[in-house]
Amino acid sequence: MSRKSRTAEQGQALVEYVLLLAFITLVYLLITKQFKALNVADRLLDPIRNRYANVYRHGHPQAKVDEQAGTYTKHPRAPEGDAIRLFINPEIRQ
Repeated sequence: MSRKSRTAEQGQALVEYVLLLAFITLVYLLITKQFKALNVADRLLDPIRNRYANVYRHGHPQAKVDEQAGTYTKHPRAPEGDAIRLFINPEIRQ
């Protein structure tokens, strides 16, 4: 291989690296823009904010509690006294 052909290829790896880095950055920016436009983060966090929060607070995923009015729908109530009931699965009740 002659010395002239080797010097003509100098820097080719650097140019390819820069182009690859630019392409990866462009793809990343397009994906994050679509995630923001489609509200993907809010959709993924919605079950945690609503469904699991209701199960944790009230014992049922569809529980609706209005503490000021005193209305409870689908809310398991523990009996009066010292006994405590824990509902692991709200669909199975004794």
